[in-house]
Amino acid sequence: MNPQFLEALLNADHVNLYGDPALDLDADLERISALKPRLDGLLSAHFSLVPPDHFQDGTALAGLVIWEAIQPTHEGKAGSCQYAALDFRFSNFGHLFTCLPEYAQLAYDPDALQHAIDLITHEGFRFIPAQSLSEPYSGSHREFRRFTWLERYFADSL
Repeated sequence: MNPQFLEALLNADHVNLYGDPALDLDADLERISALKPRLDGLLSAHFSLVPPDHFQDGTALAGLVIWEAIQPTHEGKAGSCQYAALDFRFSNFGHLFTCLPEYAQLAYDPDALQHAIDLITHEGFRFIPAQSLSEPYSGSHREFRRFTWLERYFADSL
């Protein structure tokens, strides 16, 4: 893992299991919400805000997600499910964010995606590439040692 990313992850590690109480998560959520229309225009897409209550007992704060419908079934019937084609996932820790799923970066214009990451970074969030988050957690919490960095900081639930 890139040493700068590891340093950011270790610096964000807090004794609280689900978030850093010193952060103003309401203010972070307002900043995340304000990013939505700017990202819509930048990527010519419609982002949805996934609110904190979606991440019950999780370590993620929110997501800005592009949802795509699942392709029709083999019988030709339209599926009713959706998947996150692109998810800018924000953490309850250290103003961290990432871009999920890892392969989403292949489906979008790399320059536009980099501009989106730069825009979010400019708003005070720290980008951690998804590839780095798949490594085993090596922070101070023994109970998380069986998880990855992704689960530590960006989990839907634990």
